[in-house]
Amino acid sequence: MTGDSSHHGGSFAAATELRSFGLTHFQYSDGDHVGMALALASLFPIFMIVMEVTIVLSRREISGILLLTGQLLNEGFNLVLKQIIREERPHLHLGDGYGMPSSHAQFMGFFGIFSAMYLENQITTNAVHKRIVQTGAVVLGVLVAASRVYLGYHTLSQFANGS
Repeated sequence: MTGDSSHHGGSFAAATELRSFGLTHFQYSDGDHVGMALALASLFPIFMIVMEVTIVLSRREISGILLLTGQLLNEGFNLVLKQIIREERPHLHLGDGYGMPSSHAQFMGFFGIFSAMYLENQITTNAVHKRIVQTGAVVLGVLVAASRVYLGYHTLSQFANGS
């Protein structure tokens, strides 16, 4: 092998345009520690989908299946809404596709409501413990959604409508 990757179509010199893999690509200002922390918070939905798939495959419980199915249907509904509303992101160089509604906010909103309802109706434990977990789910959702506004991927309106 001579190091020439052009026979694989992977030569950077021959590339006319490079694209980011948008699933995990977040930008923040150099030296902005809050921005870095919020960029990491924006990854929570990805971690949560991995967790949900793991729960479904390992436990095969109806609640896990309903959560994952609901999340996937919710994502599909978000794509339909984006095509109907067609509102651009506040900064066009950040992310592909339309910004309204925020899929991160919608994802976390669904998770928060599902978690609160599940805990209230299916888990028998101390009421204080339930409230702590429910509050944690809401705080996590707000953190993810707020990160999208702070980092410039969405407007406050897109965040609010996604939630």
